[in-house]
Amino acid sequence: MNLLTLALLFFVLYFYITKQMDFKRNQMINVTLRKLGGSVVMAVPMQSLSMLHIGAGSQVNVNVVDGKLVIEPKAKLHFTLTELLKQCSEENMALTAEDHEWLDSKPVGKEMP
Repeated sequence: MNLLTLALLFFVLYFYITKQMDFKRNQMINVTLRKLGGSVVMAVPMQSLSMLHIGAGSQVNVNVVDGKLVIEPKAKLHFTLTELLKQCSEENMALTAEDHEWLDSKPVGKEMP
């Protein structure tokens, strides 16, 4: 089974909680892998997902490290306005002919002039 297959297996989050996790003691739980169609899925307790701020539909990175399956939330890119403005230059901000045409066009509906 390749890494992509493993990733697909764990993207399908089948929410049947088999045991509760004691987060205060950071106790590991055992879950059962189940066959679902052509895939194998793992029940992930809601408390685990909540701690990572992820849920059904979230993207995660899946790796095998030293014989262990490691699943991490995929990092979301967040930029400040200052960081975004630093990417602007005269070259990439120059107006094209299409931009000028759009700016010079007359209203076609109920837009305000």
